[in-house]
Amino acid sequence: QYGFGSANIETGEQVTENTPFKVGSISKTMIAVAAMQMQERNLLDLDSSLDDIAFPITIEGVATENSTITLRHLATHTSGISDGDDYLCTYVIDGANISLTDAFDIYECPNGVTTDTRTFLSEYFHPNGIFYSQEDNFNGELSGNAWEYSNVGATVLAEALHHASGTPFDQWTRDNIFTP
Repeated sequence: QYGFGSANIETGEQVTENTPFKVGSISKTMIAVAAMQMQERNLLDLDSSLDDIAFPITIEGVATENSTITLRHLATHTSGISDGDDYLCTYVIDGANISLTDAFDIYECPNGVTTDTRTFLSEYFHPNGIFYSQEDNFNGELSGNAWEYSNVGATVLAEALHHASGTPFDQWTRDNIFTP
């Protein structure tokens, strides 16, 4: 095991094998692998809608007006879901309940911080939710009509995979991707 590069440019601290990193978008690779594994095992069909799998979180917005969001839409970033500013409030300092955006004066989280994914998604997609914004949380297109990179859409997909398989996403990845 080795580390390469600078962990802190200002202090000259070097990266080691113990330097922590945010995993960020690499998690989307794990979501895709898990989705394909589940489809291969007939646990889901990518063309199933969230309604088809009885997804417990209702998404109310432009993307769902006379349309339905499928797992494929979520996987291909064509769901109509956008990353509104409040999504930034889910990046937190572990154990401190402080968002990174607040800590670095990038964006003040007006509604606080939530680290529970299902709570965040419920508050993000329900018109009475503290993180809901029709114009910020949706790109104005029906699902399937336009591509827009979406961290929130990927989060919905990971939650949908959990719901469709009955196995929490972190457990699925540990048991079916990382351990093997």
